[in-house]
Amino acid sequence: RDGRGLATAGLVLGVLSVAVAVVGGVLVLRAVDWVRGEIDDLDAEIEKLKDEIEAEVEEKASEIEADIRAEIEAIVEEIVADVEKSIETQVGGVADDVKVEVEAQVETITDELKAEIQLRFDELRVEIDDVKRRVDALG
Repeated sequence: RDGRGLATAGLVLGVLSVAVAVVGGVLVLRAVDWVRGEIDDLDAEIEKLKDEIEAEVEEKASEIEADIRAEIEAIVEEIVADVEKSIETQVGGVADDVKVEVEAQVETITDELKAEIQLRFDELRVEIDDVKRRVDALG
């Protein structure tokens, strides 16, 4: 009789162990699914933030580019006006052919200034692109 009781107790313990193992396994699988879902949500959030940052960087780059272009135009217009005023003052009664030659020189100087400004603008654009690459690398 004692042997039968021990056998029954052993069987009950074995069944309970299997039940606990099954419940534990189900809980572990649910936890794994939950973690996967959270990871997917985090990945989506990171991608969204990355897209927002890229859009903001592009917007700022466009604003900077527009500001630089406006400054370049203002500087060039100011230089041309100053040079023209200077030419008018200096040339005064000088023949038209001399004035044409001076205006050609002014145009050459203006073109050189524009080229220098454009070079600086291109360098700034490279720097902006570098910042974009860094943002992409962070994402």
